[in-house]
Amino acid sequence: MGIDFATSFYKVCAGYTFAEVLETENDGVTAFLFCSEEYEIEQMKNWTGNKFKYYSQQGSELGSRMINAFNIVFKAGFRKVIIIGTDTPDINSRLILDAFEALNDFECVIGPSLDGGYYLLGLCTIQNSLFKNIRWSTNSVFNDTIKQLKHIKSDYLILQKLRDIDIMQDLIDWSKNFSGMPSHPVKLFIESNPFSSN
Repeated sequence: MGIDFATSFYKVCAGYTFAEVLETENDGVTAFLFCSEEYEIEQMKNWTGNKFKYYSQQGSELGSRMINAFNIVFKAGFRKVIIIGTDTPDINSRLILDAFEALNDFECVIGPSLDGGYYLLGLCTIQNSLFKNIRWSTNSVFNDTIKQLKHIKSDYLILQKLRDIDIMQDLIDWSKNFSGMPSHPVKLFIESNPFSSN
């Protein structure tokens, strides 16, 4: 669909995700935002209005970036930490709060995505082994992670499956199966930027 459509879509989806995350602050959640690069922090502050604690991602690949993000938040004194991406338009504040609640009884909570990855991972303590021997950006990420959880004998809860949006077909499928509020920002975006679903 081109760079303009993709950029606009991901900005809408990220904005929706930010709003849902910030909704949880009323329940005692502190929101962090990890930008891809250091120079992006000021840009994000200009967009989101200083509503997050901002850091840049550190590491050469996804696993190390996630480990470092978890470590930063745990070292700040938090005892339950959840990481999510910004490309899952069905995530919501209630699901995030339910995941935090699950961490009262489980060491890990994980939200599988339909493509074999996961859209949410929550931990009570850092578990570096969960990010090793993972075939990142493949349809084996979720299964690899579950295998690691079993290997270290960590108890975990699996959340409902959701669709993250990586390719155009994901967006087409999400749009066809959407059953939420008509005012959902991603739904409104699609309606105002129609595409062929054939």
